[in-house]
Amino acid sequence: MNRSFVNNIFTDFKEESSAYHFDGCEITSDTMLSKVDTLIIGGGLLGLSTALSLAEAGQEVLVTEARHIGHGPSGRSGGQLWPGYGASITEMCSRLGEKLTLKAWQLTHQALSTLHQRAATRSDYCNFRPGVLLASKTVSQSKRIKKKMQAYQELGLKFAQYMTAPQIKQELVHTDFFLNGILYKGAENDVEYGHLNPLKLTTTVARLAQAHGAKLVQHNPVLAIYKKDQHGYLVVTQQGDIEANHVVVAAGANFRRPEGLDRKSLPRTYLPVQTVILATEPITNALAKELVPGGVSFYDSANTAMNYGRIIPVEGMEGYSRLTLGGADAAGQVFLAWDIRKIEQEMRLMFPQLDRNHVKIEHVWGGNCDLSRNGIPVLGNPTQGLYYCSSFAGQGMLNTTTYGSAIAKKILGNSQEFNLLAQISSSLYANHPLIAWFQAAKILLPQSFEDYQESFKKA
Repeated sequence: MNRSFVNNIFTDFKEESSAYHFDGCEITSDTMLSKVDTLIIGGGLLGLSTALSLAEAGQEVLVTEARHIGHGPSGRSGGQLWPGYGASITEMCSRLGEKLTLKAWQLTHQALSTLHQRAATRSDYCNFRPGVLLASKTVSQSKRIKKKMQAYQELGLKFAQYMTAPQIKQELVHTDFFLNGILYKGAENDVEYGHLNPLKLTTTVARLAQAHGAKLVQHNPVLAIYKKDQHGYLVVTQQGDIEANHVVVAAGANFRRPEGLDRKSLPRTYLPVQTVILATEPITNALAKELVPGGVSFYDSANTAMNYGRIIPVEGMEGYSRLTLGGADAAGQVFLAWDIRKIEQEMRLMFPQLDRNHVKIEHVWGGNCDLSRNGIPVLGNPTQGLYYCSSFAGQGMLNTTTYGSAIAKKILGNSQEFNLLAQISSSLYANHPLIAWFQAAKILLPQSFEDYQESFKKA
């Protein structure tokens, strides 16, 4: 990598360009409205999915975005569509019971069908490729993989396939790093899990929402939210005031509580940590096929600082691709700079072909990831007409569709899905930052000393 460790310390990777390109799909802002049925704060996938569902039902809805559509994590993520939640299915069954866990997982599977329908409105299907591999790098991780696979079988879930190390290396990811794994692809004749271009998906959902009548206003941060005496809210934005019967706060890890709302109305729902993705310079499709013969996205089963990678096409360069590898749960810029070095080191250890072919790292970009206390998103309706949702813990590509649909149905009068998701919602963090970091220590520190030892040996 050409960048030095010191340069990385002083670089805001949230502002660095990603390897994804708008490809002529920038979203044009609509004219501001002064009064709407529902105002959605945040133009990421959660806000856009909620807006699309409401607009399809004929409701007047406006989305206000502080920057531009695609600027935040929704347009810059790893692009994985994996089943379930950040909490494992075994953890959820133990805490919530099998019946409630299955209902919650079925909602995400239904959302996958919706997401495929939306991606299919583009001729390139948002560069969708099937297959997500959850793999182990340590003995303790491999034990957890077997336990998860057993749970899937006992619950009758048929979208997962157990893979041995030789199968992974020959069929999916050509590396000696992985001991075993679970391939999520989809049951026979069912929708498939996989990965896609997150920026293309985000702009696609935005365009669909606009086509159904939703208004999108960019570069319009929210300054204050006031509850009106009788009904509804007055929202003060940079471009003007908006009256709304319903307000949905869907702004994620970059949002700060505006004036007019107290901690009870909008509590600390997440802890922001920094993540980063590295992408190689363009490589031939032949080399890409050698590295990842199965074309799947892959991620390890570490409890903290999970690494995830995939092959992505290079826009405008037919026959060329990039290898990406992301990770880090950094609590500060110095830690992030250190993680960048570790991620590149792991990438080259996993795939020695990169050094043999003198492949360089060309892109490094990042963003904030909103962690919940147990890996499940936080969903709330603290007062009539006010909703908040956040803390997707890196699994927002699919679950934003799940939760956006539930919020929209709640606003339209059907509370069933909303109530189910609120029932499994993560507990809140303390509002004081120091206490919140203490509460998150178990998430951010290695949860298995055996994992730590073996990962250190590999590095």
